[in-house]
Amino acid sequence: KYKYNGIVVDAESNQRLPYATLTIKELNSNKIIGGAESNENGEIFIELSTNECQLQFDYIGYERKVIVQQSKEESINLGFIELLPKDNQLSGVDLIGRKSDVEIRLDKRVYNIGETIDSRGKDISEVLENIPTVSIDVDGNLELRGSSNVRILIDGKPSALVNDGIDILADLPAETIDKVEVITSPSARYQAEGSSGIINIVLAKKGLLGLNGIFNFSAKKNNSFSGNSILNYKNGKLNFFTTLSLRDETDLGMAYQDNEYKNNNIIDRFVESRNFSENRKGNNINFGVDYNVSKMSKFTISYFLNDRTGLDLTPLKQFQYKENLLISESIRNLVKNDLNFDKQFNLSFIHKFNEEGHKIDFTFQNEIDDESENSDLRTELIYPNYLRGLLEENNIEEDEEQLLFQLDYVNPIDENTQIEAGFRHSSESKITKYDVLFEQENGNLILDENLSNSLDYSRDINAFYFQYGKKLKMFSFLLGLRYEQTITKIFQQTTNEKAETNTGNFFPTLNLGFEINQSENITLGYSRRLSRPNSWNLNPFRERTSETSYYTGNPFLKPSYSDNFDFGYIKQFNIVTISGSLYLNQNYGAFDRVTIETGEYTSVNGLSTPIVRRSPINLSKEERFGFELNNSFKWNTNWKSNISLNYYKQFKRGTYDEISYDSENKSWSGNFRNSLLFPGKINTQLNVRFRGPRKSAYSEVKSSISADFTMNKDFLNDRATVSLSFSDLFNSREYRYKTFTENITTNAIWRRNKPNFEITLTYRLKQDKRKKQSASQFNFDGNYDM
Repeated sequence: KYKYNGIVVDAESNQRLPYATLTIKELNSNKIIGGAESNENGEIFIELSTNECQLQFDYIGYERKVIVQQSKEESINLGFIELLPKDNQLSGVDLIGRKSDVEIRLDKRVYNIGETIDSRGKDISEVLENIPTVSIDVDGNLELRGSSNVRILIDGKPSALVNDGIDILADLPAETIDKVEVITSPSARYQAEGSSGIINIVLAKKGLLGLNGIFNFSAKKNNSFSGNSILNYKNGKLNFFTTLSLRDETDLGMAYQDNEYKNNNIIDRFVESRNFSENRKGNNINFGVDYNVSKMSKFTISYFLNDRTGLDLTPLKQFQYKENLLISESIRNLVKNDLNFDKQFNLSFIHKFNEEGHKIDFTFQNEIDDESENSDLRTELIYPNYLRGLLEENNIEEDEEQLLFQLDYVNPIDENTQIEAGFRHSSESKITKYDVLFEQENGNLILDENLSNSLDYSRDINAFYFQYGKKLKMFSFLLGLRYEQTITKIFQQTTNEKAETNTGNFFPTLNLGFEINQSENITLGYSRRLSRPNSWNLNPFRERTSETSYYTGNPFLKPSYSDNFDFGYIKQFNIVTISGSLYLNQNYGAFDRVTIETGEYTSVNGLSTPIVRRSPINLSKEERFGFELNNSFKWNTNWKSNISLNYYKQFKRGTYDEISYDSENKSWSGNFRNSLLFPGKINTQLNVRFRGPRKSAYSEVKSSISADFTMNKDFLNDRATVSLSFSDLFNSREYRYKTFTENITTNAIWRRNKPNFEITLTYRLKQDKRKKQSASQFNFDGNYDM
């Protein structure tokens, strides 16, 4: 047996090329006698029975390279196998790197970002919006295929960076991303949480020696400023890294709600309008060290701190009408202060048993999050006469701790077979205290025990998984099974109510792949998933911004389960890449938020006004069938375009309080992006997002379209970039919706942010590229995929 090994790299950038194809042919006849594929680190290993052969290396978008091998050595190190990019290199997700723009794996699509021209001067959240079928809704939540029931991971693991959505990602420059994995058919190695799938943000692993870093400074309208820096210093076995971010930003938004009442003898219309200001100040720092114990083992220790404060000012104008005549006008002023202090400790250890990918990976995380919120509300009557109302004070305190232990084992039995197994334990405990106090005539504040409450919430999840992967020439499969046990405890101290559930479920997964040729692939996937209600969904306290409508959690909300099917296809031509998929999601006990007439009334300006409640419920079943299509064009070296479309049909079936919530809905969403490089190396990008109308049994949402524009210019030999961005060019990014019950119809508008512009200055501190790590150094880079 003759052993061959090497590393496939881009000849220009020295970037490693994962999943390059090796074809082995007889020396004289060109008969194919074997084959292999580089792993995710670009490394390739193979054993042959002959030492005389042709080694043919292929990679999409690169020139073919053939090496004639006639060595008599039993172990042959090919070193760096350099592939030259083709002049007509395909492009799709704004790459300047030469590897393929989008890659299909058995269980995911991989969008290679790297240090691209269009990512310069942007943050991570902005780049995510450029990924096909990924969008951000009006509340700032990340959506996949139009659904917010998606799990976000950083380097394959949960992170404090995304615990509260993606706001903190706006503090990190986009150039720190290596790739984004959109996992719509997750394999058994991933948590079962997230019925729509998983978005995994893979951060770049810097291989340069010495000191390297990126510095950003941004300024926006409304006296908003932010800055961040990312540094790493590599020397020998140690790599030190740190990220520091500072922010002082103010966002302006608005909301409008017009309620019309039937069978109300006092008022028949109640209008609420507010323009709000949200100021966020804070800083976060992440620092750590990689220690390469040996060529085969590495420890990583890091610590993350996030300290934020917020000030929200919301004057809520209220108008009450009877037969189109104004009978009262008032202002309900909200002043809200919040504090958040979050810290997370991370420890990981990776040991590689051999160079073929046999490894074990251990992770430990501990996170503590302390949050407090204080809100003062006061209503002032303006018409028909002036009256200053009494103060209402709402206080929320949350103390949360999370623990994670995770162990993953990977063993490639041979170059075409792999098994994986693992264990994961996570625990979450949260204490939420909510107090509502009302001012009395003597100025004292008295606690309202009917509205105040305290909730103890805890959840433990134990999981085991095993999966087996095999490649048979052009066909591949990955078969897995995951078991998760969930123990949830809820104690509502105010009412002395207790609830405990202990459930265990199996989650099978199957992923199939067929490589028609080097530029054309088909995948088919099935996965069983679930969505667990969080403490916000379960806690029945009232949110008190409005006097006539409020949100409350549902302590009886149960997890929902889904069966997910996905059929994917990708084809790459000279100037265009076409990818798409058909999908079917069958969700049992799906969450849905409903508006309910409570039958209660409150006095607003002395007038009796109905109260409505918004709350999550479990529907009996939800089905979503749709397709997504993504086309990427590279017209020439200076002009690239991308258009993506997601269309789906949705069926909901369910009854709550003897009211049917059955509905059918057809909708669509998409994105058009055009990148153009002008003379003087001024790079521009226009991004247009569109979303179709949606409806349910008792609500309707109108369609919307919005656009952003960005331009940037490099200088100082590409070490610096100045970027100018305009968000919501046409002032159209808003959420217009309508809800209706038997006696109340509401027309509403919600706008999270008003149009803005931002200027960003970026500086890169880079070591000479010739000081790359040597081929013998071990490179740790995520999971291996068949």
